[in-house]
Amino acid sequence: GWRQRADEGLSGRVAASGQPLVVDDYQHWEGRAASFAGEPITAVVGVPLTWQGQVIGVLNVMDDIERRSFTQDDVHRLMLLAPQAAIAIVNARLYADTQAKAERLGVLRALDRAIASGGLDIHGLFDTFAEQAARLLGYDRISLALLEGDQIHILAVETGLAGSAAPEMWLPRQGTGTYWAIEHNQMLLRPDITQEPHYREDEFLIPAGIRTAIVVPLRAHGQVLGTWNLGRREPRPYSPTEIEILQTIADQLAIALDHTRLHEELVEREARLRQAYAELEEADRLKDQMIQNISHELRLPLTLVKGYLDLALDGAMGEVPAALAEALKTVSGRANDIVAIVERITTLHSLRLNSLELERLSLSELVRQAADLRCQSAKRAGLKLELDLPEEALEVQGNAERLLQVLDNLLDNAVKFTPPGGHIRLRARGGDGMVIVEISDTGIGIPADKLDRIWDRFYQVDGSTTRHYSGVGVGLALVKDVIEAHGGTVWVHSREGQGSTFGFALRQVT
Repeated sequence: GWRQRADEGLSGRVAASGQPLVVDDYQHWEGRAASFAGEPITAVVGVPLTWQGQVIGVLNVMDDIERRSFTQDDVHRLMLLAPQAAIAIVNARLYADTQAKAERLGVLRALDRAIASGGLDIHGLFDTFAEQAARLLGYDRISLALLEGDQIHILAVETGLAGSAAPEMWLPRQGTGTYWAIEHNQMLLRPDITQEPHYREDEFLIPAGIRTAIVVPLRAHGQVLGTWNLGRREPRPYSPTEIEILQTIADQLAIALDHTRLHEELVEREARLRQAYAELEEADRLKDQMIQNISHELRLPLTLVKGYLDLALDGAMGEVPAALAEALKTVSGRANDIVAIVERITTLHSLRLNSLELERLSLSELVRQAADLRCQSAKRAGLKLELDLPEEALEVQGNAERLLQVLDNLLDNAVKFTPPGGHIRLRARGGDGMVIVEISDTGIGIPADKLDRIWDRFYQVDGSTTRHYSGVGVGLALVKDVIEAHGGTVWVHSREGQGSTFGFALRQVT
């Protein structure tokens, strides 16, 4: 089991020449290998082991009987045996190589399964790779060094080392073998770490008995994540085969680390999003509760204000001068606006909490009622209101009060945003099992970049304090909520300065 130079001793000469060699007195032979000094060997014969024209070894036979000499017949017999021995050795090597490759494939498959599972944290991932690496590589210490800001986080597994270091530690980047490998983007091979140069890790590796070390960078998507490090007590370099195996494992480990970190980041981000969503839900609930409370609190004083205004205008509280009566009518109109706003807000809230009670009804009749209710306000605004209904009744399953509120809101917007002399068209039609209602105007239109927001609660296209048009931004939100509560859809088409068309569709009942 010992080693000697390829050109040393009788074996070296036979290997170099490819010819057998006999030495009768080996103890006094000038070419004797130092390994055999003092051995009681007299005669030696060596024959080459040849495979496919190349010498793969030497078969030596030695005798320690005094004055023994190997004959040409002995050489001939050995030359007959040598080819069979060479074949047996080659087969054994092939078998060992096949076994090693099969073992390596088994390790790689096990590592692939660990990566694919995605269920390991960094500690679990490292333990799995350390366990699999032990099947292919001899080591006394294996560690994973990860970059963590300005420090290096080291996870290690040691196998019975004296004076072992901690299994987990942090080191500054500078002066470490890990940082050297990362900075130079190459593997760091150290056949004997007691020799120069020294690195910060040597402070605990040498006292633990480590002599040979190797540091392999872990790269994923062009980024170095850290290093994969092996050490052993025997001062002997890692072979090319071992380095190839280690690099293969390192490549897989880098991919696994990248997946693990990405998974951890996604889990952390999901947790933050869940927290943010919960906070938004709570804020939305509190906002709705506050608005609902305010709406309820406004109802009683508004009822009193409206009652006294109506009594005064009816003369129940005495004769009212003409100028004062006109002012009271204006106040009454504004009070009606406030009542309508409160009613819309209350409806929005109730739609979120309760389901609508639906019945079969004529949407055609509701459209006609809505047009009649808004006819006078359209005239006062200098607008022409046109009604377009088919002769046949258009029936749906719906809530009459809420659908009438939808139509009134849409007509109110059309009147509010259409300049005098403009035109409003209210149209309903049936087709493909649906009833479609559209309200078109020749008003100011809506900017294209605002169309996606107009259905949001409390949103206004012009939300400034100097805006020309009144309102709190709940009308269209109410329209959307009511129609969707009926299982329908809403839409809008608009061009700024040319008018808008708002529409909704409900399933027709036949």
